[in-house]
Amino acid sequence: MQHNVNIVYLLLGAGSTNVKELGNFMLQSPVFSIRTPENLNANSVYHYEINSRVVTIVKSPDIGSAEDRARNLQIFVDNATKFLLASPHSPHFFLLAVGYNERVSAEDMEMVQFLKSVFGDNMLRDHTLIVLTGGGDFERDHHDTSQQAILGWINSQPCENLRQLVTECGGRVQLFGDGSMFEDGLRNQINQLLRLTDHLSQATGGRGYTWKNFLLGIIQSLLENGERKARVQLAKRTASLLFLGTLSGTDIDDHVPPLKPILN
Repeated sequence: MQHNVNIVYLLLGAGSTNVKELGNFMLQSPVFSIRTPENLNANSVYHYEINSRVVTIVKSPDIGSAEDRARNLQIFVDNATKFLLASPHSPHFFLLAVGYNERVSAEDMEMVQFLKSVFGDNMLRDHTLIVLTGGGDFERDHHDTSQQAILGWINSQPCENLRQLVTECGGRVQLFGDGSMFEDGLRNQINQLLRLTDHLSQATGGRGYTWKNFLLGIIQSLLENGERKARVQLAKRTASLLFLGTLSGTDIDDHVPPLKPILN
């Protein structure tokens, strides 16, 4: 993959604050209010340019708890669609925001399972990078922001959930913050993130997450659950994909089980 292509990120996380902090830091603008309730009708897609590359950020709504997912599910699906439609010829990836010194709870892991049910079991392995927010606090505590220090801290945590996430993401984790050791500022951190993303993209054939991955994830969920509701959802999603022209009938036949028996 060429290292000058545009990139699209979907910001995800168990805590709304972590996701908003990451979005504001990347955009260098307080577009997401930390202290006020989330405006679910507000714009969730932003673009900025760095080194002749356009980076698109799509922020997901709160999905950290079962109540959040029930309340915001439709908006989450709408934002996932915006993510896939944004800059359609650019690679798409997920950024999973985790707060430094915030325990990754069992409820957080349930949120990750929910994400897998939407985007497919391989979303972490093939398309996700973990971003550890609170880099300034990390620097004050450890006086070292190297990758070795970050992974050493993760491996020292008594709760294995964060280690499990990092392992499943292939060790792809980056610290974001504003401490003195981040003297090159945002641009350097974004460039590091882009390099990490480029390596991931190369390892997965340069395509990133696609509509085909999305459709496969839905079919996987359908086959596992066998629910009538999922069948209807799949039929509607398949029809919309074909209408958008993002997949041809031949592509579907080549990459997923025949749809007709599933939908009958």
